[in-house]
Amino acid sequence: MEAADAPKKSRSALATVFLLVFEAILYLLLCLALPIMIGCQSPILLIIYGIALWEAWKFSARRVLPITGPFQIGSQTARAPSPSTGPDLPWDTMHGGQTA
Repeated sequence: MEAADAPKKSRSALATVFLLVFEAILYLLLCLALPIMIGCQSPILLIIYGIALWEAWKFSARRVLPITGPFQIGSQTARAPSPSTGPDLPWDTMHGGQTA
């Protein structure tokens, strides 16, 4: 009798997987159709959805970034001097009389 139950178990497992896939597809289609079904009762909502989708489409469009560099900013011989750390004062004058 156990050998006869094995095909039934594999069929029931296959049926369960098929049912889960079918339900997932059904829920996906329902989620896609629901805004349109609601929009049939409220056309203003369809207009709002349309404008929102249009703006999202424009916002996420690929933008071309023109890169025209690298540029050379001045000559190799003329370099700017490094910034100084402050006036030439003794250590204790700069730090309030504290010694290092």
